[in-house]
Amino acid sequence: MSKRIPILLVLTLAVTSSACASDDSGDPAQGGAASSTGGVESGDPDEQCPANYLPFSTGEEAGLKVPVEGTGFEVRLLQADYEPPARNFNTWTIGIRDAATGAPAATPVITWACAWMDVHGHGTNPRQVDKVGEADYELGRQNLSMFGPWEIRLWIDPTGTEMPYAPGSGSTERVGNACMPSHGAQGKPNAEFTVCVPRSVSD
Repeated sequence: MSKRIPILLVLTLAVTSSACASDDSGDPAQGGAASSTGGVESGDPDEQCPANYLPFSTGEEAGLKVPVEGTGFEVRLLQADYEPPARNFNTWTIGIRDAATGAPAATPVITWACAWMDVHGHGTNPRQVDKVGEADYELGRQNLSMFGPWEIRLWIDPTGTEMPYAPGSGSTERVGNACMPSHGAQGKPNAEFTVCVPRSVSD
């Protein structure tokens, strides 16, 4: 019996340490579709897609839209390389628009961006944030490193006077302070998409 205990302890520690390990190796594995009730078909409760999360969608008019709090602007999800989001790297194109008219809002700038998994208390930063149009931005290689619910948090300066967010090589790993801006507005994000990486039966 005494020889088995260390082996079981080693196995337990190995499983525990891999549960929150970041997979930074290439293309993401597609997560599979969520069930019609909004929940996943299998997996840990932390990995389930909350029923109150809106279906994932893209496009100028049909895509997800979130307000930029305290301003007359909104953020629209224009394009995504995976629908629904996939585990690991995702790239989105978002547009900042006048909420009343839908016109591009060229003045605002993104001063910080991150993805936060509240059920585990960690986040990631996109590898790059590039302006690709008059009021469009690409959030490049945002690592949604686990199945389950994520909050894509954006700090947007409506005046355009703050420094735009330029991720550094040290801000792309999953860490507890990924969603703590080091410049620009220091408070809460003023725009946030709630999305989920679903797990299929085969995963």
